[in-house]
Amino acid sequence: MKLKCITLLSGLFMISSTTFAQTVSTDQINAIKNDTRMLRIAIAINDQKLELAKLQNQVSEKTEDVDKATKASQSAADVNQNNATILNNDDLDKKKAHKARKSAQSAENSSSKARKAQGRLEDLNKDIDQLKKDIAENEEKLNAMGGSQYVHPAS
Repeated sequence: MKLKCITLLSGLFMISSTTFAQTVSTDQINAIKNDTRMLRIAIAINDQKLELAKLQNQVSEKTEDVDKATKASQSAADVNQNNATILNNDDLDKKKAHKARKSAQSAENSSSKARKAQGRLEDLNKDIDQLKKDIAENEEKLNAMGGSQYVHPAS
C-alpha cells in the first residue's frame, strides 16, 4: 500500500512538473546563444589585452638587454682589435697569439649574443603588433554583433 501511494505521488509530481514547466521560445534561445558568443569574445579580448600589457612591460627590459649586449660586443671587439694590433707587432709570440685568439672568440660570442638579443626584441615587437591586430579584429567582430557594451576602452 505504501509503495502504491509513493509511486502514485511521484507519478503525479512528474506529471505536474512537466505541465508547469516554462516554455522558452527559439528567439530567446538564439538571444542567449548570441549573448554567450559575445561574452566569449569579450573574455578573449580581455585576455588579449592582459597579454598585451605584459608584453609591453617586457619591451623596456629587452631594450636594456640589447643595449648591454651591444656595449659588451663593442667592448670585446675593441679588445680584440687591440690584441690583434699587439700580435701584428710581434707575430711569433705564442702568448700574444693565444690572447688574440681568445679575444677574437670573445668578440664573436659577444656579437652573437647581441644579435640574439636584438632578434628577441624584434620578435617581441612583432608579437605586440600581431596581438594589437587580433584585439582590433575581435573588437570589430564584437561591435558587429552588437556587443559594444562589453568592450572597455583602452586606458
